Amino acid sequence: MRIKNIHVVISAFCAVAGVLIAAIQTFGSSDTVPVEVKVELSGAKTAAKSPSPAAVNGDGKTDGSPSLGPNVTEVTPSEPAGFAVASLDRAKFLPATRPDTPSRYMLPALFDSNPATYVKLSAPEEDIDFILEFPFAQPVTITGMEIDTGEAQASAPGKLEVMILPSGSMEGSGRAVTSFDIRPGGGIQKFALPPAEGKGAWIRIAAQPGAAETIIGDLKLISSAKY
Repeated sequence: MRIKNIHVVISAFCAVAGVLIAAIQTFGSSDTVPVEVKVELSGAKTAAKSPSPAAVNGDGKTDGSPSLGPNVTEVTPSEPAGFAVASLDRAKFLPATRPDTPSRYMLPALFDSNPATYVKLSAPEEDIDFILEFPFAQPVTITGMEIDTGEAQASAPGKLEVMILPSGSMEGSGRAVTSFDIRPGGGIQKFALPPAEGKGAWIRIAAQPGAAETIIGDLKLISSAKY
């Protein structure tokens, strides 16, 4: 009798254990499967802009004027970004290679934004150069230059050269001279300069070879900020 009771207890225990194992298998078989989430970021693609035309170092000029040496940079015309520097007609104009230039020519007229005023060179004069000291206390970053070459191609200048001076006329060496060939056709032409900070500029405008007269219209320096 006792053996029968023990058999019944063992059978009952086995039944309970079977139920527990089945439950564990049932609920334990549903493993958590991670859900893969893909995130895509969309945005406008920025196209890389081509750099401005490369500068070419030249050993001199071909218009018969004295060579400026290997420190001359010939620049292909391109549109400079920035703002025209204002009030340059009130700047200080100083002589460069010829001491009488400021007294012979109305240099402020080159920066007054008035198309009715200009400077004229007559043969045998072939060029004009001068130093322009900016009328500002702080240096200005120059990024380009603009020249009005007029409507008559025969009297348009042939070359424009500029050097930014770190401390105005007190320091005119150690900076590169950038040279531009004026394109045929006249009108307003703009040229990009390698950005340079300074308090003044040396500027030279040369006639076309053999020109009887040269009309120099408005000049503008272009800066990265408004002045």
